[in-house]
Amino acid sequence: MGNSKDAIRILARRFVSLSPTLRVQVAAKLLRSGEDSGTLQEALMPRVSLSDARNKNFLEQFWDEVEAAHDDGLYRSNPFAEKGERPFLCAA
Repeated sequence: MGNSKDAIRILARRFVSLSPTLRVQVAAKLLRSGEDSGTLQEALMPRVSLSDARNKNFLEQFWDEVEAAHDDGLYRSNPFAEKGERPFLCAA
């Protein structure tokens, strides 16, 4: 992707381009996720469980929720995924 600033700009642009109803739904999902983890700080930081099942950090989850709300397949991979630097692909 180049750098994380580009990914953050894309994420912000995609989020703002959602309808107000969808933005509220995405925000509600993220807030519920934060409540489930106990604190907002825990929601923002990557977490590792003993079973090696990887939990998503906040930006990774935010990206996934925004892309799911768009449902257009424009970005096939998440640039915030923790498994190394994975470039995202634009649909042609």
